[in-house]
Amino acid sequence: MTDRRRRLWTPEWPRDVSAIIGGLHLGRGDPTFQHDPDGTIWRGIRTPQGASALCLGPIDGSGIEAIAWGPGAQWVLASVPSMLGDLDDATGFVAHHPQVAQAERRLRAIPGIGVWTAAAVRHTALGDPDAVSFGDYHVAKDIGWALTGSEVDDDGLAELLEPYAGHRYRVQGLLKLAGVGRPRHGPRLAARTHLPHRFR
Repeated sequence: MTDRRRRLWTPEWPRDVSAIIGGLHLGRGDPTFQHDPDGTIWRGIRTPQGASALCLGPIDGSGIEAIAWGPGAQWVLASVPSMLGDLDDATGFVAHHPQVAQAERRLRAIPGIGVWTAAAVRHTALGDPDAVSFGDYHVAKDIGWALTGSEVDDDGLAELLEPYAGHRYRVQGLLKLAGVGRPRHGPRLAARTHLPHRFR
């Protein structure tokens, strides 16, 4: 299978690309995202032209090389600059798109889809900058600790993030990238026993 290559470079890009697209990694078991020790990132992506594999690798600390394979390779390579934030408006937050509210209503109409799952789909798949992870075991406590020095619940989180309405998930993401949050001490959650042994 023929690969398509594109050399990308700009001095403004950080060397750690995972800081930009790490949110697309859905846990250790995600088969579509691999982060190698040397900083290379591998992604499996579905495109309008078909599936594609993308490799983003550093070039001597001065840039990034993108290599893609598969029917969607050309589409993927064309999307790499926007994927890495090169088209973002550096003067401020990008406007919130109200059509994501329709996605929220449709997702929540599916039995079993709650506020947390709908938010995860909205911020990961649709790029919704306001999709806060309400209902998460750690998020409200961590953000509360980072902003006030004490833990809060979901109601307290909503109040804290109100000044950032339209961009609340961006605040959550920026705090996570900064590594701020409450200290981890105390009992861990008990292991889930309803899963097959190989998933524990």
